[in-house]
Parts: sequence; structure tokens; C-alpha cells
Amino acid sequence: MTVTLKHMQSPPNKIHKSFGAETKEFEVYAYNPIGETSITIDIVANFSDIINYNYMDIPELGRSYFIDPEVIALDAEAVRVTATCDVLTSFADSIMQAHILTSRATSNPNVFVPDGRLRNSTRGITQLKMFTGGEWLPRINLDTNGIVVSTIGV
Repeated sequence: MTVTLKHMQSPPNKIHKSFGAETKEFEVYAYNPIGETSITIDIVANFSDIINYNYMDIPELGRSYFIDPEVIALDAEAVRVTATCDVLTSFADSIMQAHILTSRATSNPNVFVPDGRLRNSTRGITQLKMFTGGEWLPRINLDTNGIVVSTIGV
């Protein structure tokens, strides 16, 4: 099994990430999955060879991983790397093909989906309407002209 190390330059919450031009491939001689989302791998490399990388792909597993900052040198020719699965990149095709209605978007939000983080402010509207004749307001005795004051949205 081989692993490709990269230097990620984009934010971790982006599906399609950008990387530096330099990548390195290393042979994995032992790996240990930690639950569903993390992995520990031992690779044949010098500590100085991998210190500048923060991301890796393991094609045999079909996953991409964020490299944790703690890299352990096992000996002069091997290091142990612990990494956490990048689910956005690992499942990018499935995410992008899904037909879903999202409740939050950075642009073009859907006004029909309630979003608790968006604050709405209501301002009352005061309307003055003139009525002629008292038949519209039976409880108020008006001779010819009356004014009704109403407030909406408060």
C-alpha cells in the first residue's frame, strides 16, 4: 500500500481542496484503523521528509486524511503518522451528486427554508386611513369622517 503526502492550502471545510505542487509517495508497511474516521500508519521515511506535509491520500482505502501534528519517529527510516479522515474530500462525488435542500448556504440562500442563525427584524408599520361614514366602525360614534390607527407587525 502506498500513501501520497501533500501540503493542503485551502480551508479544511472545503470540498475541492487546493494543494501545493510538491507531493511525495511513501510505502506503508503497517496501518491500524482507529474507529471509522482515524488511522495510524507506519511509513518508510525520514522524519524530515514528511514534516512539511499536512494531508495524505491512500488510494487503496479510497480515503483522504488530515495528518495530525504529532508525527513519531520510530527509527532512522520509519515514522508513525496518525490522521483523521477528510469526509468532504473522500465522499466529494457523492456529496456533489446528491439532490438535497440545504438549510444554510454562503450564497443564494433559500428563503423558504428556516434558518435559526439568520436574524429577522420586524419593524411596525403605522398606517393612517380615512373613512367616511360611521358604518365601518359601529362602536365609535363618527359623524362624517373618522381616523383609524392600526399597527402591523408588532
